[in-house]
Amino acid sequence: MINLGRRWEGIVAVDYQGSVVHTTKQMLHEARQACCRGSVVDLASLDSTGDVGSHASLAFDVAGRAIIAYHRADTGTLKFWTDANSDLAAQPTEFQTIPLTGMVGRFASLWFDPARNAPLIAFRDDTQPGLRFTAYLDWDGDGECFRNDHCPQRRPGDINGDGQITAADAAAFVAVLLDPDSTAPAPRCAADLDGNGAPDGDDIGPFTALLAGP
Repeated sequence: MINLGRRWEGIVAVDYQGSVVHTTKQMLHEARQACCRGSVVDLASLDSTGDVGSHASLAFDVAGRAIIAYHRADTGTLKFWTDANSDLAAQPTEFQTIPLTGMVGRFASLWFDPARNAPLIAFRDDTQPGLRFTAYLDWDGDGECFRNDHCPQRRPGDINGDGQITAADAAAFVAVLLDPDSTAPAPRCAADLDGNGAPDGDDIGPFTALLAGP
């Protein structure tokens, strides 16, 4: 199965299953002057553990990062990869196996919800035959599935969105507190550590505690 995705800035991507080694691969092409030329920018094997890559579905998030849902046939599981650091290379921390039992994940269809900045996947469940839908993905790596996460696009405290909570977030945190209404949704919710919907002085204590570490 071949799946095509496109980013607004003209990058076209194809994901597919390698027929011999059973890997999931991604190939990117540049589109220029409204015409897709065939110059290959990158061809990467993302996952080669087990019989993976069938029923792959590709989308891009609002930051232009590639995300792929696909089926692992030998374990009957639904897997998910996101290019979290935008380097077009697979890192172990960028993969998730969706926590579902039985034979799941065939005919996966991935869509990115821009309103909640989170991925949604529809797929077939062959154990209890039928169409299923999952919104239970830990999109920002904070241990909370985004359906239950008040800030699904960024970990609380990671104001600058680099995947870490460090002193580099302090200036961004102060900027959000000074002008929350003009702040983009992702850093705004990352600064709202108490989850009350408004970054304010009550979030200073929790933020400094995160900086201090466990």
